[in-house]
Amino acid sequence: MAAVTGTHAPSVEGTGKAVMTMDSMTLAIQTDSNTLRVKKCKLLAISGTQQGQEFILDKDIFTIGSSRQSDLQIEDTTVSRRHCEIRVSPDGCTIRDLGSTNGTMVRGVRVTEAFLTQGTEFQLGNTRLVFCPMQETMEYAVSRSESFGALQ
Repeated sequence: MAAVTGTHAPSVEGTGKAVMTMDSMTLAIQTDSNTLRVKKCKLLAISGTQQGQEFILDKDIFTIGSSRQSDLQIEDTTVSRRHCEIRVSPDGCTIRDLGSTNGTMVRGVRVTEAFLTQGTEFQLGNTRLVFCPMQETMEYAVSRSESFGALQ
């Protein structure tokens, strides 16, 4: 994760935080404790064999596919073993196709990568899921370093 600073973001009065808002994802940098808070997210299956189930995105990179090694294993013969991944970052959440056979469709359009916002519907094979940010947040440590190793 790249270093993030709150110097250009507005301050939340009396909290010691800088806040950035992207769509429905509010990101707060806790300047006094050097942490970044990002809303937790979940996926809701609205069709397919797992319809009605909810899945919490509990990692920075959350993999989805038919493989047992996936963070979310989809029981659908039209879903590739390593179908796609969702990345949670300070910029928001993105979904990226991992070279799947049948593709990743976001709002009916086949994509290689796309931003996810509240209520975004996407389809993997015969399975449709909806992306839902939650009120809970995850904390990430933010580097105060100006550079990483020899890189400037």
